[in-house]
Amino acid sequence: MKRLFVLFALVALFCPLADVAAQSIGGHEIEVRSENRIDARESKKNNKKQQRAEEREVAYYAEQLCISTRYLSTIVRAVTGNTAKAIIDHMVIVEIKSLLQTSNLSVQEIAYRLHFPDQSYLGRFFRKHTGQSPTAFRQTTK
Repeated sequence: MKRLFVLFALVALFCPLADVAAQSIGGHEIEVRSENRIDARESKKNNKKQQRAEEREVAYYAEQLCISTRYLSTIVRAVTGNTAKAIIDHMVIVEIKSLLQTSNLSVQEIAYRLHFPDQSYLGRFFRKHTGQSPTAFRQTTK
């Protein structure tokens, strides 16, 4: 039972923000409903999306779930086959790609928004995970 709770909590933390998102993880069909049902739900949704992109450490998410980092890592690996860090990094890469494709923000501004120390660090992070620089990605997708 506790494992299923952690699974639902992980989906709520890591799934893309939509009012209703259906996920299939580990053979379970899961429907996540946003708790933001008031008029301010869009701003809350944007804040949570931004927060997920800013926080890149497993310890942060473990703290949010009130569990240890080791337990979170164990559950995530058992359910998804990936490490918690890999999932977090993937979500950050998705956010960076989204900003590169849909905005005219410079790489430096994106680095600032996502709390990278500088644009060079963001560039190394992005290249490590995608195999190309943020600027090259932007040029190929526009």
